[in-house]
Amino acid sequence: DRERDFAWSIGGSLAHNKNKIEKISNSLSSLNDQILASASVYPSYLYKEGQSTNTMYAVRSKGIDPSNGMEIYIKADGTETYTWDAKDQVAVGNTDPKIQGNVNTMIRYKGISLNAIFGYRRGGQLYNSTLVSKVENIDPYDNADKRVLYDRWKVPGDVTFFKSVLDRSKTYATSRFVMDNNTFECRSISVEYQFPSMWTRKYLSMQYLSVTGYTEDVFIISSIKQERGLSYPYSRKFSVSLTARF
Repeated sequence: DRERDFAWSIGGSLAHNKNKIEKISNSLSSLNDQILASASVYPSYLYKEGQSTNTMYAVRSKGIDPSNGMEIYIKADGTETYTWDAKDQVAVGNTDPKIQGNVNTMIRYKGISLNAIFGYRRGGQLYNSTLVSKVENIDPYDNADKRVLYDRWKVPGDVTFFKSVLDRSKTYATSRFVMDNNTFECRSISVEYQFPSMWTRKYLSMQYLSVTGYTEDVFIISSIKQERGLSYPYSRKFSVSLTARF
């Protein structure tokens, strides 16, 4: 409605979901034992009474020992070791956010309107598997990420996030790569211009004419550096549409 010069509206949603396993069967308990007996580079998702189905289990890490570049693991009993053991896996995070939702806004001024949709999530964790697969579980002589050479431990005294570049052993699921996952993103923006109906009827013999520009995945602000790679890249889409009625 072009009769109204200016209009602004804001809306949104907020959701909090929680799940908890009340009781498990003997078969699920046996499955847990099998998982705890196997090695994996990704966290395990076990069925534990009192825990969420989205709780991540991995071996706790104290970080990289500056003296030798080896990772220090914390066993289930609290003692420290250089040896990763699947039986030492404990709850290290939950992928469920505390809250999540979206915010949408619309601004209209005469024939111009702007619509934007934002999304957010707060709380919960994510296992940064990209760092594991692209920095540590890769041959340095292959086409590797530059952090394989520059950011890993090299000499005694180095304080680093990544283990020694000379350590060719596989990195298994560890709390070192479990990170808080808080995000705010702009999912889409559209701008539309509606031509004055009197003008379109007089000069174009049209009842209605508008042009709209649209884009998706505009930006994301995250507590984790998002590294999707080639299999799941960001895809910023741009489109323009023209709508006419005679």
